[in-house]
Amino acid sequence: MMPVPADEADIDRLLALAWWDWPLQHITEHIRTIMSGSADDLEKAAPAQVQG
Repeated sequence: MMPVPADEADIDRLLALAWWDWPLQHITEHIRTIMSGSADDLEKAAPAQVQG
């Protein structure tokens, strides 16, 4: 099964979220979402300072 590529809007959202810059503890707490969640899921899991 081939993964469905993300559209440009989702790519922009994911780059803005920059989960790789989140504090290590926050990444650890949300690793399942980072690994398999949608852009919406990641936005919900983002630390407050990233959510803006």
